[in-house]
Amino acid sequence: MYIRIIPSPSIRNILVLGVAGGDVIHMLHALYPEARITGVDIDEKMIEIGKKYFQLRKFTGLKLIVADAKDFVNKNIHGI
Repeated sequence: MYIRIIPSPSIRNILVLGVAGGDVIHMLHALYPEARITGVDIDEKMIEIGKKYFQLRKFTGLKLIVADAKDFVNKNIHGI
């Protein structure tokens, strides 16, 4: 798998649908350290594991939400 991300200082808000262990959050924080990141995962245990074992607690500007991604997007689409 190949993912190409072009760093841009203008990115200030990031939405991650499916947090899992938090690898994507670590990568995005490294690329966009000033951005606020909102992570949504349906499984509360995965968020707890990410906080406990994968250092997700250390990030300022990170908001983790337990919700179904589809429902979250549908409820918040008008704020985008």
